[in-house]
Amino acid sequence: MGKPRFDQWRIAATLTMLMEARGLSLREAARITQTKKDTLGRMLSAEIYRYDPPKVFGVAQLLGASIEVAQELFNMAVQTHDTDATGYRPMSSGSAEWLSPFASIEAEATYLDIYESEYITGLLQILLYMKEVNRVDPTLTAEWAAKIIDLKLRRQKLAWGSERPGGALAMRLILNEPCLLRIKGTSFFDAQISHLLEMVRRHEIGIYVLPLSRGFHSSMQASYSIMGFSHPVSMNLVYLESHLGDEYREDRKSVDHSRKLFTTTLTECVELGEYLHADQGLA
Repeated sequence: MGKPRFDQWRIAATLTMLMEARGLSLREAARITQTKKDTLGRMLSAEIYRYDPPKVFGVAQLLGASIEVAQELFNMAVQTHDTDATGYRPMSSGSAEWLSPFASIEAEATYLDIYESEYITGLLQILLYMKEVNRVDPTLTAEWAAKIIDLKLRRQKLAWGSERPGGALAMRLILNEPCLLRIKGTSFFDAQISHLLEMVRRHEIGIYVLPLSRGFHSSMQASYSIMGFSHPVSMNLVYLESHLGDEYREDRKSVDHSRKLFTTTLTECVELGEYLHADQGLA
């Protein structure tokens, strides 16, 4: 078997996370899930080309997964039987489950190139910013909003921690200028800006602002993220997010197209520090 596809990789990674969250050895997990040790080992290392959906669902639940996470893994296992499938569309947008196939994916990346048209990316939001984002969403219950904040804080801790599985993370973030203008009059503006500058100082992060004065630009259609991975699999992904559903794409055409858009847009930007010191109404 060659390099795992996205669906195979995320099944393996999620089952591994579930096992490790319970502090189980492979032998203990095999006993609990009533699975042969060698078979479970292959499931955890993405050495299975076509996963058995009911088996994946059962193993996930016995390892402590919620019904929602187990169902997502079931759907991914079904997709592994489609030889032409590529990438993946999660069954629901904005899952707040920590032990899901997607929650820790940024921490496994070696680089992130992100274009944001509306928000400061979740990995760099302060708590007050998170609360304001939740406040204006009429679909969120208080319980769900709290889960989303908890998930963002966990993602940040894992992504910027010293023991992250993917090694040091390099990020380039392009913020469309309205991302900053929108929060200019808020009580947390100064704190959010200070946090961005501090993260640039402490980590391998470049933050760039695309001024409105540039007019039309290459990335106008939507926000997107390009992710690169080197371990345990070598892969590049594009992540697209919307209120109607998220999508991960791994095909070369989508990755190359998105990279070209990002690179072109970057030439129209100024660094955050330079922007803040210029006469942009934010200095």
